[in-house]
Parts: sequence; structure tokens; C-alpha cells
Amino acid sequence: MATPIEYYTRALVLDRTDVGEKDAQLDLFTERYGKMSARARSIRAIRSKLSAHLQPLHFVRMRLAPRTTGNGFVVIDSVLDDVFVPSVTRRRADCADIVRTLNMYASELDADHVIWHALEALFGDGILCDGVDRMKHVLLSRMGFDPRYASCTVCGARAVTHFVISHGTFVCASCSLSLPQNEVLYFI
Repeated sequence: MATPIEYYTRALVLDRTDVGEKDAQLDLFTERYGKMSARARSIRAIRSKLSAHLQPLHFVRMRLAPRTTGNGFVVIDSVLDDVFVPSVTRRRADCADIVRTLNMYASELDADHVIWHALEALFGDGILCDGVDRMKHVLLSRMGFDPRYASCTVCGARAVTHFVISHGTFVCASCSLSLPQNEVLYFI
């Protein structure tokens, strides 16, 4: 009998969607495998020990296995990453927009160590405010949205300062005022 394959990696939980009565579908960005989706079985059961760990914006160490039916992965086990315990990490609220952007635009199963290290820097405790904007710029560039070569999609201005998350486009400061603020990522 063949030994089951298991993958061990550190991951940032990008999003969590309830599926069925007790399961959840997780969107993760992992250190070794890039962005991936995994099913967490019985995570919403009353006695689930995984539920508290597998919340959006938490860094975890986890074991995954390929699903026996269909594509994708299933979570075997997970613990909070010692370095990024939620009580120690900072800037969760101002990083939610870039995490949502990463979830929308990062390529599946494409490991990118630059993105991983930028996420570590964003959620670590040693980065200053100007460093947050720099890391957001790095993340956008790695996903294929480099603001250096962009112009405003509304007025054509070359000085772009905002990224429209839902459209994947850049706008200038004045045009961003007419957009819903939860759809705009300020990066400069």
C-alpha cells in the first residue's frame, strides 16, 4: 500500500468560506506552493480545534493532503505560526485590502518567495508606515500590476496613486474620490 502524500508548509489564510453544514473552503498563500485552496473538514463543528487557527489574516503552520476525489487539497492539521501569533502582529486592518487583492489576482500553485517575504514584512512587528506602502507596491508589481508604467483609467493622468481592486486598474488621487473606498487600494 502506498504511503499517503502530505505537504507541510507555512501559510497565510487569505479567506474562509463556509461550505455545507460543517466544512469550510480556505484560500491560502503558502510559503512553498504559492496560492492554493484547501477544504477544512468539520471546522465549524463545536469541538473543532482548527477553527480558531484558520481565520483570515492568520499565519499558520499546516499539513495538507491531496483530495481523494477531484482537485484540490484538504487540511489535515494546523497550528498558529509562533512568529505571527495574532496578539503580537500588527497592521491587520490596513493590510486587509492587499490581502484581498492577493486572493483575487495571485496565480494558483505558483510559489513566489518575494510575495511571501513581503507578507511576512507586512505582518511582522518591525516595519514602519512607509514600509507598508513599499510592500504593497512590491506585491502589486509581483502580481503583474506595476504602477510605474500605469496611467489613470479615468482621466489618463500619469501620476497614479490608487489601485481599484475589483477592476485591476489604476487611478489618480482625484479620480479615486468618486470610487467606493473599500474598492480602492492606496499605495503611494
